[in-house]
Amino acid sequence: MNWKITRPNHRIRFEKGEPYCFLFPIRRGTPEAMEPVMKDLDDEPEIKKQVDYANRMRAFRSQAKTMMRREGKSGELDNEKMLKFQKWYMQGRMPDGSAVFEAHQRSIELRTFDDRRSSEP
Repeated sequence: MNWKITRPNHRIRFEKGEPYCFLFPIRRGTPEAMEPVMKDLDDEPEIKKQVDYANRMRAFRSQAKTMMRREGKSGELDNEKMLKFQKWYMQGRMPDGSAVFEAHQRSIELRTFDDRRSSEP
C-alpha cells in the first residue's frame, strides 16, 4: 500500500469502517516468473487493426456527443447505441466484438478474511 502524504505534520485519520487499503494476494514468485516483451504494434497487424478501430470508435463517440450537445440533443445521448459506454474490453472482446479468449474472467469473488483476532482488548 502506498500513500502520498502532501502536508507535513498533518494527522491522517480514517473513520471506523472506512476502507483505507485493498489487499490482493498474489502467489509468491508469479510476477518474477513472467517474461514481459515489448514489440512494435506494426509487428502485430491484427492487434494494430483492433487498436485503430477502438481509437476511431472513441473519437467518433466523443465527436458525436459534442455535436449532439451543441444541437441541444443531449437527452438523446443515452438512447444512441453507438454513443453508449463501450464495454468490450471488460467483456474480454476485441473492439470489433470478436472474442479474445473464451476463458476471460469478468469478475472475481474473493472470500472475506476470517477474523481470528481476539475479541478481548
